[in-house]
Amino acid sequence: TMPMTPTEVFDCFTTALSSPARSLNPEAPLITRYTIAEAKAQSRSPVLIIDPIYEDQKNTARVLEALGYSADVVTNEQEASAAYDQASYVAVLLACSLPEYERLTTIAHIRQHDHQLNTHTPVIGLATSHEQERIDTEHQSGMDDIIAKPVTAAALKKTLENWTKTEELTVSSHQDLETSAVCNIETALAQ
Repeated sequence: TMPMTPTEVFDCFTTALSSPARSLNPEAPLITRYTIAEAKAQSRSPVLIIDPIYEDQKNTARVLEALGYSADVVTNEQEASAAYDQASYVAVLLACSLPEYERLTTIAHIRQHDHQLNTHTPVIGLATSHEQERIDTEHQSGMDDIIAKPVTAAALKKTLENWTKTEELTVSSHQDLETSAVCNIETALAQ
């Protein structure tokens, strides 16, 4: 296997130390970087992708998965409204290739729903190079941001981090946790 990063090792230790006493129980689940990544993805709210183009849906969902998010994918305004009413989303990725009426109706539905819950869900447009001239109009119509298609991991990560409140650790808090984890390891070994 490939070597683990220091963050992955840290996550494994903190997961093990935060679990109830795990004596030498052979039935206890194994903690790996994959189980930790899966747990992180399940703890995050999904992202709603609204895109009528199958290849773009697949690419965007794959990029989100690589970033640790799950995705719900719909193709039109009716499906988007139904999905949005049934689940909570950390962000909505809305293709600018949808007809203008569908985009505006979808954004209005999201904003109305957010107003009722006193929250704000970022709506991020996905635009091809042909659609770049729409950027000013889209921002005025209620979108929070726009990124280019095909979606790249770097652009999507930066945009999602900008618009969502991630629970990523800062360097100083990460070091504080490492120090407390070391103390907990020493305490566990002393017992």
